[in-house]
Amino acid sequence: MNDYIDYTNAPWYGYKELITSVEIGSGVTTMGEDAFKNCSGLTSVTIPNSVTTIGVSAFSYCSGLTSIKVDSSNSKYDSRDNCNALIETDTNTLLCGCQATIIPNSVTSIGGAAFSGCSGLTSITIPNRI
Repeated sequence: MNDYIDYTNAPWYGYKELITSVEIGSGVTTMGEDAFKNCSGLTSVTIPNSVTTIGVSAFSYCSGLTSIKVDSSNSKYDSRDNCNALIETDTNTLLCGCQATIIPNSVTSIGGAAFSGCSGLTSITIPNRI
């Protein structure tokens, strides 16, 4: 069982523009840096409770991304309040957003690459706590 997704050894590496939806397998624990970088056709991602490490910019330049969901039993990451974002639970840091992200008031910081390459983003509301 492959418990690690890495950008350059991923089976979709040469076909990244064709990927539209990703549901990470329940045995995967780590998503490497840039794992889905430049998957411009990617619109939705579902992350299981088994994922405990997500590398920087895992979804950068996924310009079509509109839905990010994290399994509610994941202890490391969440997408609370149906926010369409990837949040590191312990630090309340938004790590990845998309075109349809609504930043919850409980988020206290935004990661440096959270909206990297999100060219479809037209507006965003940032809570006062950030």
